[in-house]
Amino acid sequence: MKKAVTFPTDSEGFLTQECPTCVNQFRVKFGTGAPGPIAHCPYCGHQGLDCWWTTPQVNYLNQEIERLASDVMRKALSGPGWKFTQGRISNRPPPTEVELNWKSHQFKSGEIIKYQGSAATLRCPVTGTVENVDAN
Repeated sequence: MKKAVTFPTDSEGFLTQECPTCVNQFRVKFGTGAPGPIAHCPYCGHQGLDCWWTTPQVNYLNQEIERLASDVMRKALSGPGWKFTQGRISNRPPPTEVELNWKSHQFKSGEIIKYQGSAATLRCPVTGTVENVDAN
């Protein structure tokens, strides 16, 4: 059983991500820019895969996992002599992206991010290459 989970993006198609090490946030636009997964924090260089979710995104993903598991259990236990009572599962909508006036930077790899703050250098979230940040 497959279930797709999507998150709303900002008006330009960017989604907020958060470094698990330095806890700084940045926004990426999936499916554009450099080929490859988000693997580096633009600020501190932390390396990882699938670790960039914000707390509200993780909460929503956990809710959807609970809903999927409940559906699987209900179907598995829906035979004669079985009675399945579904527990209470939150019905939060996915977190929204607030429009923020963040700076943007396009890396030599083609990857574009939005970032907060006044960093002088950033790492490409795909390649990890350090670049000086243009004054945008």
